[in-house]
Amino acid sequence: MAAAKPLVAAFLALLWTATALADRPTVKISNADQARATSALLRRSDLGMGWVGGPVKPTPLTPPDCPGFSPKESDLVVSGHADAIFIFRQLGVELDQDVQVLANDAAVQTDFDRSVSPQLGRCLAYQLGRVPAVTDVSVTRVPFPPVGTVSAVYRADMVVTRHGHSVHWITDYVFFGEGRTEYELTVVAPAGTGDQLARFEAELAQILVHRAGAEPA
Repeated sequence: MAAAKPLVAAFLALLWTATALADRPTVKISNADQARATSALLRRSDLGMGWVGGPVKPTPLTPPDCPGFSPKESDLVVSGHADAIFIFRQLGVELDQDVQVLANDAAVQTDFDRSVSPQLGRCLAYQLGRVPAVTDVSVTRVPFPPVGTVSAVYRADMVVTRHGHSVHWITDYVFFGEGRTEYELTVVAPAGTGDQLARFEAELAQILVHRAGAEPA
């Protein structure tokens, strides 16, 4: 993992959230909705033994540079935004979480209707393909148990080559929404863990949706 860490940092820097997939969204943070976003972050107790990490400074919501993919976002207002990063060093897995609170349930549905499309998969592949040492990448939408009011999962299969040595990695992008809250889980892991990752991600999504349902709207 030590040799791979700089690469992981490089392509995670290119990632974005579901509501940042186009022209820049309107950001008007309120104290109440910021608290709501922060409370929607995963906790280490949700992940089990071996995980470290927690909340981090949110990444600014900026649009990606992807040819042919520019869904409208500036008419959607983000009123709460929180991020977290967790790492399981023993297995070489990193989990990044982004939470955004929008004005209402309809805004979340609108965002998904505009963004979740074949063009999204091509955009993810384009961005990852720009990372140094990534010599091959493909992105597909994969099945996922229904969770929240909207959900979609894309999986990137990548070959990373350094000093003549190639390693196969996978990155899952789990997008889902409940009420007026949007979630993204980005999980980076060695190849061969795909089935385990899918179950793990579904369990985490259910935890977050259940927690959201226990909060006032």
